[in-house]
Amino acid sequence: MTESKTDSTKIALPGSEREAMPQTKLVGQTDPNQLVEVSIVLKQRRELKVDELQGKVLSHDEFAAAYGADPHQLERVRAFARANNLEVLPQPDEVARRTIVVRGSVSNLEKAFAVTLNDYQHPSGDFRGRTGSVHIPPESLPMEDRKNT
Repeated sequence: MTESKTDSTKIALPGSEREAMPQTKLVGQTDPNQLVEVSIVLKQRRELKVDELQGKVLSHDEFAAAYGADPHQLERVRAFARANNLEVLPQPDEVARRTIVVRGSVSNLEKAFAVTLNDYQHPSGDFRGRTGSVHIPPESLPMEDRKNT
C-alpha cells in the first residue's frame, strides 16, 4: 500500500487512522486531477449531556449556540481550505451541523491533509480511500486536543 505523505508542520488528527479493508486490492494512486468533495466535521462547543436536557425544549438556534461548532473554529477551517486551494461549498446550518464541505483536486487534498489517496477494488465494489492518519496544522485542534498530541 502507498504510504501517506508526511508534513512536519502538521500533526495526526486523533481518531483518523485508517487501515486497509480486508480483501482489498490496491489498484493504484487516484488521478491527482480528479475533483472530490470532503466533509470536515468539527467538535461541538461543549459536550451534550442528555440527562441535563431532560424535559427542556431548545429551539434550533438555541441548540446550535450551545452545542454547535464554534464560529471561530469554522472560520479557521475555511481559511485553511482557501490556503490549500480548496473551495468551501455553501452549506445551510454549518454551526448546528458542525460540518464544512470542501471541494478540490485530489492533489490539493493530499497536500492539505498530508495523505495519499488510492483506488481500491473490493468484492463489494471499487472505492477511493487512504491508509494512515489525516494530518492538520496543530492550531486547527481545540486546546484540549493539542495537549494530547
